[in-house]
Amino acid sequence: MTARERRAGPAAAAPQASDATTWLRISVVLALPDVAHSVELCMRKGSTVEDAVAQSGLSQRYPGVPVGGLACGIWGRVVQPFSELVDGDRVELYRPLTADPKRDRRHRARIRRPHPNVIEKP
Repeated sequence: MTARERRAGPAAAAPQASDATTWLRISVVLALPDVAHSVELCMRKGSTVEDAVAQSGLSQRYPGVPVGGLACGIWGRVVQPFSELVDGDRVELYRPLTADPKRDRRHRARIRRPHPNVIEKP
C-alpha cells in the first residue's frame, strides 16, 4: 500500500489492470474556513457527483456541515448532483457566501478617504 492510499483510505485503492476501463479516479474537495479536506476515490464508470460526495465520507467527518445540501462543481464549474463523472474529475463542494461582495465593495467605497492631493469642493 502506498502512502497516498493510506491517506485516502480503502476507497482509493488502485483498481485491477483488467478493470481499468470501468474505474475512475475522482477527488472530492471541501474547503472550510480553517481547513481544506480532499478525498481521493476510485469509482465505477457511470458514477455521479452525488455518488462521489456520498462515498467521500465528508458528511461523517464534518457532521456540522450539510455536505449533501451544498452546491457542487467540477473544476470550478457548477454542476448538478446527477452529473456523470469522468476520470480525473475534482468534485468541489461550495459553501454559501458569508458576505455579499457587492455590498462590501460599496461599503468600502463609501468609507474610503480621498487621496491627500485631491481637493474636494464644498
